[in-house]
Order: sequence, then C-alpha cells, then structure tokens
Amino acid sequence: MRFKTIITLLTSVVAVPLFAAMPNLLPDGGFDTPEVVAGWRTVTARTAEVNQQETSWIGIDSLGSPSSGSMVLNGAGFSMQCVAVSEGVAYDFGARILINTRDGFKTPSVSMKLSFFADSQCGGASLAEGLAVSGAEPGRFTAIAAKANVAPQGAHSALAKVLVSQPGDAGLSGVPYPTVYVDEMFLREAGGCAADDNTLCLAGGRLRATVRFLGGDTGATVAPARQSSDSTGYFFAQSAASPELTIKAIDLSQGGGGTRIIIGGLTNRPVEITVEDVTRHQRRTYFNVSGQYPETIVDVLGNEPARRRPTAR
Repeated sequence: MRFKTIITLLTSVVAVPLFAAMPNLLPDGGFDTPEVVAGWRTVTARTAEVNQQETSWIGIDSLGSPSSGSMVLNGAGFSMQCVAVSEGVAYDFGARILINTRDGFKTPSVSMKLSFFADSQCGGASLAEGLAVSGAEPGRFTAIAAKANVAPQGAHSALAKVLVSQPGDAGLSGVPYPTVYVDEMFLREAGGCAADDNTLCLAGGRLRATVRFLGGDTGATVAPARQSSDSTGYFFAQSAASPELTIKAIDLSQGGGGTRIIIGGLTNRPVEITVEDVTRHQRRTYFNVSGQYPETIVDVLGNEPARRRPTAR
C-alpha cells in the first residue's frame, strides 16, 4: 500500500532571497588533512596518574569521504579554537563524534562548548556560553548541535571547544584511556541545516530531514537519525543497528532540477516524514498511517520558484 501523503509548501507575504549556506567559521573543522590538527590548541586533564591527552589525525571520515579524516583525542581534556564573531548575531555550532571504548569499561562524556568573549583573542571572562552534549553510543559517529546562540552585546570572539571527560575507570591498571574521533566541527551563522541526533543534513546541507513516530502510549516521538554519507542517512526507533526509514538525496541543481529525494520505508509504524529545502524554504511532509509497509517515495524539491517565508502574526 502506498504512503498516504500530504504535501505542504511554506508560503508568506514577503519575498526573501534564496538562502546561501553560511561559511564555517572554523576553517579546519572538516579535518581533511593531518596538517589542520595543528590549528587546534589542546589542553590536557591530569589526574593522579598523568593523563597526557594526545591530539592526532586519522583517515576515517564521519561521512565516508576517502579524501578526508577526523581529529583524534586520546585521553581526557579538550581541544579548542578561537574565532571572530559579531555581537547580536545568532550562531549554530556542532560536530560529529565517535567514541571508542571497550566492553566493560565506562564511556566518557563528550560535548562541544561555545563561549563568547569581549576580548578579540578569547581572553578574560566569558560573556555567555552554549553547550551541545553527545549521547552517542560507542562505535558510531553521532551528530550534536546547539542552535541560535546569540552573541551578546560587546562580544568580539568565540571559543569553540570539544571536551572529553575522564571516565571513572580510566587510569586503572590495564584500562585504556578513551579515544574520541571528532569531525565536521562547525560554527556558523544560524539559519541553515544543523545536524544533530534527530536531524539529517543532506545534499551539502541544502536538505533537512526529520521523522516522527505517531501514536503509541506517549504520543508522537522524534526518531533518532544517523547519517552515512553526504547524500544518505536513516532513522531508527530502538537501535541504530535496525533502521526504520532510509533517505537518499540526488543533486539535480546543475540542470536546474533541484534535489531528488528517495525515501524507503522499512516499517509499518505510523510515521510523519518532513524534508525541507533550506535554500528555497520549501517543505514536503509525508505520512504513512496505513499500518502497511509502504512503497518507496520519489520526489523532487527545489525545482519550483523560491517560496515566500511566513511572516510573524
């Protein structure tokens, strides 16, 4: 049986220009080559047994690119970079995190922190802070993000940190220090797609995809997401090893055709799927409420004229 589909386009009164993805203010956030790790300052957390955090590079990319890699943090501590910002501007920040640990050992907490400063070199007391915490299961890259963090009055710089905690059993005899891979670390003006535990950003960040499971004792619940490449990802319910829905994006923009999306349903659960082209403010919403396993959805976004953004009422 086919998806029972409802398609909704955003409309408004005031036209806006096409959204252009804002540049990443962290120039080395993609960790394409080993040399870029030198642009990150690492601070070591020391315990009774000296725990010297080592920062290095590995050719494992969070989105499967053979020409890129990740920054590796061994041990507890943090790595950081200071960049210029503008007061009153809202910023999104985040990263993709993979935690390596062994069965039976505790998993460290990994987070990304953003602190605003009046000093241009991130000195003195911070004016405001934001935090994105990873709830990642070990062994898989998971996206974390914090959105719309406004630089307060007087802010001229921001310090982006990725922090790794000291697990309770690290440093004991025979227990290895945790290893964390960090990739796609970003800080940019808000408004585009910011991938997190429930959001896929596909086609170079032009498409944002989310899923809700409908019904049940707790009502609608947001589905966790995992991204496998720039153009593919999936949503799951109980385990990341058991996908419920997959999505693929094919870029047709060179021919003026927008982006083709292909959604495969691996579940008969009632779901709501939302895909938005953030460059043209166009949205599609699909429902499967039939109780049957659906056929594949194939649709195109971005081939219509740019829509108008809703105005506040």
